[in-house]
Amino acid sequence: SRSHAVFTIRAQRLTGSKPAGNKKDDRKSLSSRVNLVDLAGSERIAKSGADGLRLREGCAINQSLTALGLVIKQLAEIQRDPGKRRRNSVDERTKAIPFRASKLTFLLRESLAGNSRTFMVGAVSPASISADETISTLRFASSVKRVKTVALQNVNKKQEAVASLQAEVARLAEMLANAGAQGAGDATVKTLHDDLEERERL
Repeated sequence: SRSHAVFTIRAQRLTGSKPAGNKKDDRKSLSSRVNLVDLAGSERIAKSGADGLRLREGCAINQSLTALGLVIKQLAEIQRDPGKRRRNSVDERTKAIPFRASKLTFLLRESLAGNSRTFMVGAVSPASISADETISTLRFASSVKRVKTVALQNVNKKQEAVASLQAEVARLAEMLANAGAQGAGDATVKTLHDDLEERERL
């Protein structure tokens, strides 16, 4: 291909019952994004004999791939230094990395150094005429392999605590209703009632 392609899929999962009418939607939301990236291969001008518009396209492709290679190299060096890893946070470590050097690295910032899981597939050719390109691709894949990313859910602790209390209130209300229906003792009903009131205050 004569250009890079970035295809982004955004997904959202809602947990809970859909509110009726115009009521507020209090369902839990979990969002994710998938970046599918097709990188154009680097081009050797002497071999391709390109000129004019194709020459400018080839230069732009090579420039963006060089910027991507530099970003990946710096990320690998940061992760290889355990002292630097302990001293600085993720944001501080990646602050000096030139993600804005090209549109490609800017778009792939989250995939390379954010909350993500990243996989790479390298396309190589068995033809001897493509030996230089194959070696370059394998070297690039080897450097990418040294960059480790971890995907974690960004959970709001306050919302998590509220959801836990709401579940506890519902459970106590159900226990209180069952105790009344089964003719449980006054002491048991009073204890459940007090627990329910305490959770509702929280």
